[in-house]
Amino acid sequence: MGCSEKIRVQTRLIHEPIPESLTDETPTPVLKKPVTWGGIGIWADQLHDALDTCNADKSDIRALNLLRLARQKGGEPHAEN
Repeated sequence: MGCSEKIRVQTRLIHEPIPESLTDETPTPVLKKPVTWGGIGIWADQLHDALDTCNADKSDIRALNLLRLARQKGGEPHAEN
């Protein structure tokens, strides 16, 4: 091999699917009947918990996408061959 020859490097990116746990449906809390003020408070708390779960899943998916982009740009080590 001479000095003017280019070395060919082939990089293979491995696609990591998003874990099912992050894309599973979050159950919608049910408002129990008969509706009472106390029941509404409990239901509101359950809705808040469901929203927190959804936001945490979105945050984790966003972090996985940022990691994937960094790997594509060469910022993180990745498998080769």
